[in-house]
Amino acid sequence: MGLIGNIFGLGLFVTMVSCGRVLVEEFVSLTIQIVYINDTNSTIKIGDGGSCGFDEGNAISDFYTIEPQDTLILNRTNPEYMGTASINNISLYQGGGCRAMYMENEGSVCTGFSQGFYEVTNYENRKKTGKNSFEFTYRFTDETKAAAVACE
Repeated sequence: MGLIGNIFGLGLFVTMVSCGRVLVEEFVSLTIQIVYINDTNSTIKIGDGGSCGFDEGNAISDFYTIEPQDTLILNRTNPEYMGTASINNISLYQGGGCRAMYMENEGSVCTGFSQGFYEVTNYENRKKTGKNSFEFTYRFTDETKAAAVACE
């Protein structure tokens, strides 16, 4: 068969064996609850000019407000999540444009964008509450505010 034939035959075999495995990731519907705790003296707004994919929101103009020393609970249902979701490997925001902003002067001036807001490992009390259901808690603190990137 020769070297090229053997390499081709081996490649075909590996491809066929790979095809025997479940390589196609399925779409699953995930339910995610996020608890935001504001331990700062600043008002925090969460949004991107839209709802960030939260079920409570209007995708056109909603920003969610968390007053100082208050808590906000939001829910999302992601009906087309592809892959296997786990506590440390999950996408919390659709489209990636969601941001958390520290506000001052009665919520009219953005003083900074929260760093680490997208990193699921920065959320405390990460837990699986059902087969495709998860709950995450993010705490805004003076430390996260100090690390915020200045608004443009």
